[in-house]
Amino acid sequence: MNDLKKRSELHDLGFTLLEMLAVLAIMSMTIAAATISMRSSGGTARVQPLAVRVAADLKLARSEAIARNRPVEVAFNAATRTYQVQGSRLPVLLPNSIGFELATPEEFRRSADDAQLIFFADGSSTGGRLTLSDKRLAITLMIDWLTGAVTAVKSIP
Repeated sequence: MNDLKKRSELHDLGFTLLEMLAVLAIMSMTIAAATISMRSSGGTARVQPLAVRVAADLKLARSEAIARNRPVEVAFNAATRTYQVQGSRLPVLLPNSIGFELATPEEFRRSADDAQLIFFADGSSTGGRLTLSDKRLAITLMIDWLTGAVTAVKSIP
């Protein structure tokens, strides 16, 4: 009798086939919804990380200018779709699928395709605005001339 009671208790601890199928169905729907969501935000998934990287590089250039007590230049080239922080080894290549537009004062443009942002030893900068965009999202990095602060503003193109 005792053996029969133990078997009954063990049987109650398991899951039924119906319960397992319900869990699998819920998991399948959740994965399908997540996949659709990821596909629909494909453009933003590329623009946002790039904007974060560029903003980090600009903030690093400002910090270096203050720490070294000398100006640090960030050069942008629209023809080669690159930017480079002064003193770094290699330029950063911007993907062709992402548009970018840099607005800086005329005196800091070498040509139509070549412009620079400069961060000074006191933390200030030449100021400007850099917009990274695709079909779904545009992120504008605003560089304040007085403080050198970099802020991001999202918009829909």
